Amino acid sequence: MAAPIVLDNKVLAIICVYSLKFETITLYKQNLLKIVSNLITSSLTQAYQYDQAIYEEKYIKGTRILKKKHFDRLLQNKIQDKQNHSTGFVLLRVSDLREMDPWSISRQIEKNIRDSDYMGVNEKEEIHILLSNTSSAEARHVIDRLTDMKINIEVIEEDEYHEVYNDTLGA
Repeated sequence: MAAPIVLDNKVLAIICVYSLKFETITLYKQNLLKIVSNLITSSLTQAYQYDQAIYEEKYIKGTRILKKKHFDRLLQNKIQDKQNHSTGFVLLRVSDLREMDPWSISRQIEKNIRDSDYMGVNEKEEIHILLSNTSSAEARHVIDRLTDMKINIEVIEEDEYHEVYNDTLGA
């Protein structure tokens, strides 16, 4: 048996039950699968609506660039995760924007980073890229790709971002 998960007239997923023998398929089991798929669809719809509602609060309009407040919170969490669980990340700064608008920068950068990576701005309105679960060697690939696109990138060393967040982290 199978049931689709549909959101905005798009099939996002399909729930499949493989281990059910044909002789054991009943109306009860069909209805149960339908109810489960409706519950999942309802939950995804609510999550999507919530995400859309807070989008303008979190991001610079029309981009994947987090506003300062949200990027700061994310960076603080990543620093704590690194200290507590040795979870690596690399922080990059986009320098020399050459009068490029945030929308153009965002589009170029997001093609070269994963969905689990983030872009954000600091108090100086500088764009930063946070590469999650990444070592310095792995970050080199992203830096090279962006440099090839004429986007200047510099690595922010660990002690530099610790200076900014020492008070917040109680260090």
